[in-house]
Amino acid sequence: MTFGLRLYSWINGRYVGTDRSGNQYYEAREWFTRAQKHLRRWVLYNGDPEPSKVCADWHHWLHHVEQDKPLVDTRYSWEKPHQQNTTGTQKAYFPTPPTHTSYESWAPNEKDEKWDEIHLKH
Repeated sequence: MTFGLRLYSWINGRYVGTDRSGNQYYEAREWFTRAQKHLRRWVLYNGDPEPSKVCADWHHWLHHVEQDKPLVDTRYSWEKPHQQNTTGTQKAYFPTPPTHTSYESWAPNEKDEKWDEIHLKH
């Protein structure tokens, strides 16, 4: 996070809250955005700026789906902890190829007798 972004948030923003990951959320002060329909909202990421670090509750607030900030931790017992997107990293998921297939691949050069029966009856 740059010094300029912190300074901008301090001058033009109003601190709203922090999530479980340590991300800080801000909303523009009313005097700064009078002509806009919604107050501008943004996040200062804890660590690398990775948008997938934002949990669902705060994502709704950022995109004006919810007008009130998320209350206390609303995690249910069956929910897993939030994980950031690992695409393009060493931790990315690579499925193992199947050892056998349960179907036959179609080859375009081979004659398809069923197609001939259906379409060439005329």
